[in-house]
Amino acid sequence: MSGRVGDRKRLVCVSAANLREHHLYLTGHTDFFPADAFGPSTAKAGIAKPVRLDVAGLTEPVFTDIPTDARTGKPRTFFRKRAWVGEFFARHGIKPGDTIAIERIGTRRFRVLPFDAKSEHQRLKIRDGRTARRFAEFFAGIGLVRMGLEAEGWNLAYANDIDPEKLAMYQAHFGDADEHFHLGDVHSIDGSRLPDVELATASFPCTDLSIAGARLGFKGEHSSAFWGFISAIRGMHSRRPPLVMLENVVGFLTSHGGADFRAAMEALNELGYAIDSFVLDARWFVPQSRPRLFVVGSMIPNGDAMESAPVSRIRPMLLRKFIADHPGIRWQLRDLPNPPERSERLLPDILENLPDDAPEWWSRDRAVYLYNQFSERHRTTADAMIAKRRWSYATVFRRVRMQPNGEKRSMGELRTDGIAGCLRTPKGGSGRQILFKAGYGRYAARLLTPRECARLMGADEFNIGVPDNQAFFGFGDAVCVPAISWIAEHYLNPALASVRPGLSRATVVGA
Repeated sequence: MSGRVGDRKRLVCVSAANLREHHLYLTGHTDFFPADAFGPSTAKAGIAKPVRLDVAGLTEPVFTDIPTDARTGKPRTFFRKRAWVGEFFARHGIKPGDTIAIERIGTRRFRVLPFDAKSEHQRLKIRDGRTARRFAEFFAGIGLVRMGLEAEGWNLAYANDIDPEKLAMYQAHFGDADEHFHLGDVHSIDGSRLPDVELATASFPCTDLSIAGARLGFKGEHSSAFWGFISAIRGMHSRRPPLVMLENVVGFLTSHGGADFRAAMEALNELGYAIDSFVLDARWFVPQSRPRLFVVGSMIPNGDAMESAPVSRIRPMLLRKFIADHPGIRWQLRDLPNPPERSERLLPDILENLPDDAPEWWSRDRAVYLYNQFSERHRTTADAMIAKRRWSYATVFRRVRMQPNGEKRSMGELRTDGIAGCLRTPKGGSGRQILFKAGYGRYAARLLTPRECARLMGADEFNIGVPDNQAFFGFGDAVCVPAISWIAEHYLNPALASVRPGLSRATVVGA
């Protein structure tokens, strides 16, 4: 679990990578520390004004600042001094998945200690007697929905996926798959054996729904896995979670003329869920264009629900029209705030600083071949980048385009707005996104690295630990972490908090 408890305490979830490298990652928490506590990238260049850490189990306090990145100037995600972390982990028997609390006890003084979820009423009950935030993650993949929810105080109770290679990535990062991860076909899940949870999520396969595919919809063997999820939830009977959340490509809305989306919404209605839907684009949180359609089904009454969907970025015209055209579906639309306009980071901010002779960079011949794949318009753009007296960066996708002579040709298409294209699974090589670096009269090219893909998904500190191609598949088939956190903060948490104290679970789910 990661997140915050009030204004004076932050929670950090420990991963297997933390234990191995003796790091305590501060991702999402750098705003918790004084602005003058951030120093140069190396101690040789100096340090900032330190903060004091009173570490549980250690006899002496730790005085440390937080380094910044030499290239971007932005805070790193760990304390500069970290030799104490290994001793702290060992003294308290910390395991992957455990939570550490960092508590502010003065302007520059903090306490670091293991977080006792039970004593904080975070695991089984929250302070006013309402139910905990436990969730089951179906189609879990590498676990990025988990990362986004844990950042907002949710606790994982169950995970499922059918892909052993994604499980390998999940285990490499979280280190606790043996405790809750069921590897197998969603159609084989017995809902009666699932644990009690407040939320079930389903990022089911988009293969048959995407406009990039054959659009077989629910008739296809992949996207029809949605019905396995529905069967599992149905099998929970009176223990069905009060909230469910779906995530998929925006093409889900128009698959088979909207018939697939309607069937899915009607199925949720039959299980007792009122429906809301909205679109979030990852580019509002990270430098990657990745619009996705979300559905929240709720058994929790909302007296402030809107009668119709207002004009907004998160409910575009096509979605508003679908809602208006289907009054037979039981809708319950929540008034949501506007997401950020744009990610604070751009493409250059997430790039690894690889030297010119790093093996990731392509040979000169291969880079020239890519340059020759540009159309006249894209080559003009590339030439302008090359002519600049500074380095600039763009991403490239190869796409097959019809030529004026009627022939099909693989073309390289540049994107230069500081936003990467949508990460995809690299089937047949077409999904691999290329980095184009140009300036000072020259250019170079390479694939985006797995670490850069992790950053484009908002999973900066993900412990990858698998071959590159396996990592490309994992991240290309995942969700944007901060988008999930935004949904938790602005939708799921308020919905669950609205349950009246003392109201039984059976009453909430309509048993």
